[in-house]
Amino acid sequence: DGMLEVLNTKIAAQNLTGIKTIKVDIDKGETLTGKYDIVTSSMTMHHIKDIKLMFKNFSATTYNGIPYTTDSLKGKTTFVNFWYEGCLPCLAEFDALNDLYDLYKNNPLFQFLSFTSESKENALRVADKFKLKYPVICIEKDDIYNMIFNLGFPTSLIIDKNEKIRFIVCGGFSDQENAKRRIDSIFINELDNILNEQTQ
Repeated sequence: DGMLEVLNTKIAAQNLTGIKTIKVDIDKGETLTGKYDIVTSSMTMHHIKDIKLMFKNFSATTYNGIPYTTDSLKGKTTFVNFWYEGCLPCLAEFDALNDLYDLYKNNPLFQFLSFTSESKENALRVADKFKLKYPVICIEKDDIYNMIFNLGFPTSLIIDKNEKIRFIVCGGFSDQENAKRRIDSIFINELDNILNEQTQ
């Protein structure tokens, strides 16, 4: 399959080892349970679970000047979203991501960060337009591609309290209804499991 071949090339380029790729058809309701490495679907979405790579080092600020570094991730489960304005699936999931943020924002063990290569002025405009409730960090495009293993957009990650990447999803839908359905069905379960681990 061409999509799997492209993804395997990306994996090899990142020197990732021991990762298997599996294709399912999410449109037809096919799902996977249990632990897996990478899933690619008919919607060209990649799910990567339990690879336990460390999140890439970074130092940047939000559009309103609040600094964040890799140290900001320590001790918390962090949901991270990568986007840019010209990506329709990125924009389509903003409302659902706001809802996800609201669901966990009062949990002291949780934080939500987003990264964009937009200028601070553009990031502020987009954040105001879509009423984004979570921090938006502006960073160079090359740095973002390094952080997401060159997968594409939108990409979302869950990072555990030890700064290890536990879950990655790349790709999405261009309409809000399907975007929300996907986020609710995928991320809430993963976040709950990782947050529960953190309290044990």
